[in-house]
Order: sequence, then C-alpha cells, then structure tokens
Amino acid sequence: LFQVCDDITPDGFTLFDLESQTPSINFQNNPDLTVTYHLTEADAEASSNPIDTATPYTNIANPQIIWVRVENTLTTCYRFFEMELNVISPIAGTPTPLVECDEVPNDDLADFDLSDPILLGEIINGQTDMAVTFHLDQAEADAGTPVLPNTYNGTTQTIVARLQSTLPGFEDCYDTIVLDLIVNAAPAITDPIDPYPL
Repeated sequence: LFQVCDDITPDGFTLFDLESQTPSINFQNNPDLTVTYHLTEADAEASSNPIDTATPYTNIANPQIIWVRVENTLTTCYRFFEMELNVISPIAGTPTPLVECDEVPNDDLADFDLSDPILLGEIINGQTDMAVTFHLDQAEADAGTPVLPNTYNGTTQTIVARLQSTLPGFEDCYDTIVLDLIVNAAPAITDPIDPYPL
C-alpha cells in the first residue's frame, strides 16, 4: 500500500514517486536486484512496458492497483506482486448555513452549535477517517489552529470548516469549505404594552 495526500486540487489524483518505494522493496540493498513497476500483471510477468520512474507517476484511478516486478539480474529469477496506490483526498461537502434567532435586546449575537451531527454529516459527506474543525478565517483553517469551540457565540459572518484525515501520519491531508452563520433579529415589541380593554 502506497498512500499520499492529494495535491492542491482535491480530486483523488496526484503524483506518486514510485522510486521512493524501491529501497523498502530491495531492503537488503542487493545490487543484483532490479525493481520495475507496471500497469498490468501481464506486463509485470513479461517484464514489458515498465512505468518510467524518472518522473513521478500520476494515478489514473483511486485507488489503483499496479504491479511490481523484482528480478535478479544474475539468475533471471523474478517475482511480482501488486501494489495499491491510494490518494487520501478529503473533499468537504457544502454545508447548509446555520441560522439562529437573536434574543431581546438584539445584540446581533447568537450561539451556534458547531457539533451538530447534521452539519458535520454534510461536510464529511460519507467519507471515513475524517474529522471536522471550525476556524475564523482561511489562514487559521489552513494552519488548523486555533479551533472554534463547539458552541460558538457569533454574529452574522462566514467561518471556515476544515475536513482532515484522521489516519496516522496523514493528518495534514485536508480540505476547507466556508460556512455561513446567520443571526436573525428578534421581533421588536413595544414595552410596556398598553392594557387591552375587555
């Protein structure tokens, strides 16, 4: 399994440095072993059409299976096996704006529940091994800090949600999406209300 974070365009396709896997495959650093990478099992068995590892390889599916051939150049004995390429690609879903009512006296502030399961579900959008945090602006979302509290007292504004991987070693794989917070004014009522004659 060869996993990498997606690039700046979260679409599940990115560059894989296949040559970076060769030292772990030839872990004894045997100079007589040749490691090549192939798109099909038949190519790996025939030692044909190796993937050019001089430049990083862009996957054509996510996940994608490729084949690795390890050959002893002295004996010509070889083995081959499959390797899964997997792009960890958090793609944040678009959340519905959160709307809360102000309270008298109107101060344009309200408490927003940022731990609401429906809200989190919209952002996670069925993906696994993901967590969501909320931030005041894009720079803080990119940095992952500081994080807004679950109950956020705010005004009508736009904040930023960060969807990130929880897989160990891949916590820096993330996507962001804006979330609109809307505070509706409470009805203005004359106080005191004149008695109503019966």
